[in-house]
Amino acid sequence: MKIQDLDDTLGSINKMDILCAISFTEIYKTTSGLTKFEQELCLRKLEADGFADISYGKAVNNETQERVDDKSDKRYNITYDGFVFLENGGYKADAKRKWYSYTMTRIEVWAVILGGGLAAVYYFVELCKFFYSLFHSPPTNV
Repeated sequence: MKIQDLDDTLGSINKMDILCAISFTEIYKTTSGLTKFEQELCLRKLEADGFADISYGKAVNNETQERVDDKSDKRYNITYDGFVFLENGGYKADAKRKWYSYTMTRIEVWAVILGGGLAAVYYFVELCKFFYSLFHSPPTNV
């Protein structure tokens, strides 16, 4: 499973009517290259991240004649956060932003280390010049 698979799955949920939830089978048909297990993992990840909501179909309980959730009939909707996330590039763009941020942080750390090293060398040279001038200064006539 790749990052692109998450974007494709979220995109397939987004293509459906916002008022009409899409079933697992419909999502599975629209995304290619994934096993059912991998597709289920993608959908769980999207739900955990808050980009997809799960609803269940209704069934009638024969004993009480009440309508209850049918856990075998999962349906998925995209959330507003999921829509905005997808419009901003999805997981692929998010991974790029994180990589860029990580790289810039490393560059900043190395710049601070290098700057600190250069400052240390400069002040060490100044300190050496100071002590050299103390012991090798020309005699003063009083």
